[in-house]
Amino acid sequence: MKRNKYISLLMLVSVLSIACDIGDDTIVLEHIKDVTIEVSKWKNDNKGVYSLIHDDFGIPNANGIANYADSIATDHDIEFGFAIITSEVDQTEWGIANKLIDNGHEAINHTHNHYCGHDVSWCPTKTWGIDDFDVEIDVSHQLIYDNTGVIPLFFAFPFDQYTTEMLTYLDGKKYLGARSGAYTQGVNSDFLNDINTPYFGLKFYAHGPNTPIENLNIVANMAAEEGLWAIREVHGVADGSWGAIPIHDYTNHIEVLQELQDQGELWVSPPTQVIKYIETSKHTSFDIGKEDTALYLSISYNEGINTNSEITFVIVYPKEIEIDKITTVTGEEVSFLEKKSNKALVNVNPEEINKLKIQFKKS
Repeated sequence: MKRNKYISLLMLVSVLSIACDIGDDTIVLEHIKDVTIEVSKWKNDNKGVYSLIHDDFGIPNANGIANYADSIATDHDIEFGFAIITSEVDQTEWGIANKLIDNGHEAINHTHNHYCGHDVSWCPTKTWGIDDFDVEIDVSHQLIYDNTGVIPLFFAFPFDQYTTEMLTYLDGKKYLGARSGAYTQGVNSDFLNDINTPYFGLKFYAHGPNTPIENLNIVANMAAEEGLWAIREVHGVADGSWGAIPIHDYTNHIEVLQELQDQGELWVSPPTQVIKYIETSKHTSFDIGKEDTALYLSISYNEGINTNSEITFVIVYPKEIEIDKITTVTGEEVSFLEKKSNKALVNVNPEEINKLKIQFKKS
């Protein structure tokens, strides 16, 4: 009798287990139709973007970039661009440049000799023009590549002076963009960029002498609030450069950026990665298919030039279900980040992965 009761109990447990499984699948099937997927405007679904560029790497009076800015920013998980004057860089400094690159900072072409792009009354140097492109653009480009292995794709004009011929030449040399649009030293949202701002006309703010660090903080918050891209030009930290920022102020600004970044408000990135993200997003399309408790995301990237990068897919689902796992067609699991409000983020390079299986389960 006891044996029969034991068998009956096992059968009951088995039936209940099967019933629960069926129930769970039914719940998933009922709610999976309400799942939405879209590409985030900015990486990791951040609201805005901020690019910090340190000019004049290489000259002695801007040594605070290496001495202070690098370690402070790296300690706070912040990456910036550093614009190199190649005629000023010796082998020791190329070693420092490589260290900065290893820490995630972007090497930017800032010409070979740091001359003015055209004749203005206050220019303290010579000027350069069409006859100098082979030196001020090409030589500096090659020196950066030869000494770091990095192909520079973004250009910063010395003294913010340029001509349309320079922009055309850079475009022909496969640069992705330049800091060459309208600029200000004030706090103004008109000097932020959206995803359709021409990459060779990017607007920016130049942080000058005796300017409060709060200006930079205000603009970072403004970018997050308005969903736009802020580019900020600074020079050194606690050194003799133009508009050098004291260590305490620089640390304060980097801490503000880190907090906004950690809160998902601001993507802090050097400029080339932002351009690549925008371009990849513009040239990516996708279809969604359904099979039982899974969705299939078929991704198509239709741009031939090498501007691809990871882009962020945002998956929003009803509270009754959650993501079990995401895999490629070969079964390799893909990491994803779950956020509040039944939202998950997955970063995918569409040139490398063209299909994902998103498996759901009852929450």
